[in-house]
Amino acid sequence: MMKCIGSDASDSLKRKIERKVLNEVNQLTTINAQHMFAILDAMHYRSTPVLEACSNKVIDNIHGTPFVWLMRIITACVNLEYRNAVLCDEITNYVASTFFMWDTKQVVQFLSAFEHLKFRPAELIDVFAEKVTTHPEFLNLKTILTVLWTYSRHGYVPKCQNQQFFEALNSALNKYLYRISNVYLLDAVYSFCVLGYFPQLALNQLMQEDILDDLVKSDGMKIQKNKMMLHIVNVCLELESPSFTKTAAMSTWKPSISVSDTYEVEETLLALLGDQSLFQSKVQVSHGYIIDFVIKMDAEQKEVFPVYKADVLTDDSNVQRVALLCVSMSSFCWSTKHPRGYLAMRMRHLKILGYHVIPVRRT
Repeated sequence: MMKCIGSDASDSLKRKIERKVLNEVNQLTTINAQHMFAILDAMHYRSTPVLEACSNKVIDNIHGTPFVWLMRIITACVNLEYRNAVLCDEITNYVASTFFMWDTKQVVQFLSAFEHLKFRPAELIDVFAEKVTTHPEFLNLKTILTVLWTYSRHGYVPKCQNQQFFEALNSALNKYLYRISNVYLLDAVYSFCVLGYFPQLALNQLMQEDILDDLVKSDGMKIQKNKMMLHIVNVCLELESPSFTKTAAMSTWKPSISVSDTYEVEETLLALLGDQSLFQSKVQVSHGYIIDFVIKMDAEQKEVFPVYKADVLTDDSNVQRVALLCVSMSSFCWSTKHPRGYLAMRMRHLKILGYHVIPVRRT
């Protein structure tokens, strides 16, 4: 009945059905609980009490759950914006512990679905990275691009053999360079750079004038996105691989600078430090980065010094420059303190520029 009613039902009818389900919740079988995710998704109705009850039932009987239902559960969580850390952890642990049961396409779909949920399945990421490192021959172009996109969005480098993992992906990508589209080439290089790895052959191909011209002139819908990605590739090369030879055109694209709302953080700093001269706001540094607040401290972090525009970039080794970045919750992998790809890269670059970086979550 719920499936037939669908999303067109009135809110009052959906709530009435919700109450009925909650009255019968103890009677739900595991299969009922699995189906309930897909049905609530079809109804466009996030009933947290029902989802919590169904999550507990799924968690208790996770072993043996078919791939299709695990994917439907994760997809429903994405569409309904429902977050349950225990459920996601249990699915991750189950898939990772039974890794031999799943084919590559299925694992990649799991990783991609978790990324849409902004959940970082650390154990599964590590297990899959080991397979990539030891058996890169199974990777086709679509899989390579999806893996690069997923890992770079998570900002996650495998715990072990990270260099071998990158080299395996790079070697697999090189086999497709002769027929890869320019947009996919940019996607791959961008993802590598966000992770701090620089694929030489792919970069050399991307730097060709005709390819760069095509990326910034041909596809009107994606020109701004392409320019943004090319800018980030350029910044990564200048800060992390300065010996790489770039074309002059790579340095001409500059992103628009957005400024976040930092009023509450500024008020807190003022209350803690007692003097506005002890911190500086909206400090623009090289490569288009803006630091929300800069505080200068002694090396032992016991004393705070006044910050003036003229000496923000001092080279005094006894002074530590602290950069406070005000970022949204979505800048972190959900339910963790792990920064997602762009924030992780930004923190890495500011560290290279001499800052001790502290991200501050905005509520």
